[in-house]
Amino acid sequence: MGLVLVPIAPAIGVALQQGKRRTQPLTFAAMQGSIRLCFDPFGGLTAMDHTRLVVRLLTGTGLLLFAGFGAPSWQPTAPITEPAKVGFSYLSTEQLKELWRLTENYAMAEVFLRQCGSPPHIESRMRVAARDCVEASSLNRVAAYFRRKVTELTGRQAFVCDTEQAKALVKTTRAKVDAAVAEVRSMCRACLFC
Repeated sequence: MGLVLVPIAPAIGVALQQGKRRTQPLTFAAMQGSIRLCFDPFGGLTAMDHTRLVVRLLTGTGLLLFAGFGAPSWQPTAPITEPAKVGFSYLSTEQLKELWRLTENYAMAEVFLRQCGSPPHIESRMRVAARDCVEASSLNRVAAYFRRKVTELTGRQAFVCDTEQAKALVKTTRAKVDAAVAEVRSMCRACLFC
């Protein structure tokens, strides 16, 4: 069995062997043999012990080099991706033309549904649906154009809402507006860079 030293004072310890406690003062000369076996790599060690010692020293040195001779400092890192919102700069000229055409069509639908007693509140619903993925300045610009078109169309368009065709058109127009708002909301939720 091995000998374990529990220091009581610098030069005196208690030797523990086989779980039985023996009190026996150790002198410096008695401890020198134990110290020599622990720290002298060539005193009384076999070839296998030399190999183990070399492997342990190389592993310890490698770990020190890998760790950079110190505890790693924890610094908050910036996220890999930054959220971004789509604006007019992301659209081509054809896409911009399509945007203005759709805005004009939605303005016509807004006027029609309002006059027929089923206001869709397209502007506010689209703002809520798109605010997470579209720049606020772009939303404001489209909303201003939409309101201007609604104002223009309200004064010059009068719709007859009492016929069966008009009632059917109100239902389909309302369904298309609801589907468009849901599509914008879905696209913004699925946006990979927003």
